[in-house]
Amino acid sequence: MPRNTASWFYVFGSAALTVFLLQLVTGILLALIYVPSASEAWSSLQALNHDVTLGWFIRAMHGWGSNFMVAIVLIHMVQVFLFGAYKFPRELTWIVGVFLLLMTLGMAFSGQVLRFDQDAYWGLGIGASIASRVPIAGPIIVKLMLGDRLLRSDAVAIFRAACLRDSRNADRFRLSSSLDGAEARN
Repeated sequence: MPRNTASWFYVFGSAALTVFLLQLVTGILLALIYVPSASEAWSSLQALNHDVTLGWFIRAMHGWGSNFMVAIVLIHMVQVFLFGAYKFPRELTWIVGVFLLLMTLGMAFSGQVLRFDQDAYWGLGIGASIASRVPIAGPIIVKLMLGDRLLRSDAVAIFRAACLRDSRNADRFRLSSSLDGAEARN
């Protein structure tokens, strides 16, 4: 890049990469403690916040990093569009960037759902409602997100398993959350 074109407008791609690496490291650290089941998720987050040294800090960095990642990637995409950097010979780069933006938005949404609390439950319901309005693919997306057309108590677990693309976990989580409901009724 020529010296006279260097400016602060060109930092957003590098900033997005830096925040992505931060998300990767903090996500791996959180995965060591977090238990992805409806009955254990909240208690594992509480243990992370109160029992693990600097656990609250790692969780906060990951949460805020998600917000910054979405903002920086959106700013970067707008900057690339406004500067016309998507034109020949960079069309494929633009398409990959749009795909990465969609992946970033999906990851930020799925991270919110992993807490298995009321915010996650209703956030998933709102996300499914928005997804249902997508022409043609809407019902398929909702079924993929919820495992059904209705928002049930095990929808968060099904969504978590769908994010991991592991059907064995979906069946196990569905079974464990239905057993939790049976225990609550008894």
